[in-house]
Amino acid sequence: GYLNKVAVTAKADIDADLTRNRYTLLKNEIKLNELDLKLDGYTQLNDRDIDIDFTFSTPNESFRNFISILPAVYSKDFKNVKTEGQASVNGFIRGKYAEKPASLPGFDIKVKINNGFLQYPGFNETISAVNADIQCKAERSDYKDLAILIPVFSMKIGKDFVDGNISVTNAAGNGKASGKVH
Repeated sequence: GYLNKVAVTAKADIDADLTRNRYTLLKNEIKLNELDLKLDGYTQLNDRDIDIDFTFSTPNESFRNFISILPAVYSKDFKNVKTEGQASVNGFIRGKYAEKPASLPGFDIKVKINNGFLQYPGFNETISAVNADIQCKAERSDYKDLAILIPVFSMKIGKDFVDGNISVTNAAGNGKASGKVH
């Protein structure tokens, strides 16, 4: 999976309504490597499915914390990587999960990066002026409407400036992609 070899820690207060099989998160923090997330919502176990309604957001907006979950970036030397800038993550997971008939909850995840900077130890080149608006969402329970939308992104790699936009819709169905990179 995407979050392979990610260190996870969590603090959670859970209100368990055992009569309704409903479990509500009260004061919750989860940490994925260095990315802190605040999580609110509930899950309810039903006879044939599970209702899920969670929202999440980053309580601080550190570019460093955000990039720590990217497998290509996070390494044993991550503590020596120089970073600057802001990044925020927020979204929700909402709907029903069931095996038969197969049903997955919808989701909408948004990432905003402002003036990110990254330099690995021993490398002269930097990645700077990283700016992006990213959205990944699916409303249908089969994810055939999965969309990955990056209406704007830009960065400077060394002395080279790169910018553009990317749109992938119906990614798990009859996918369509468009975009430009300069």
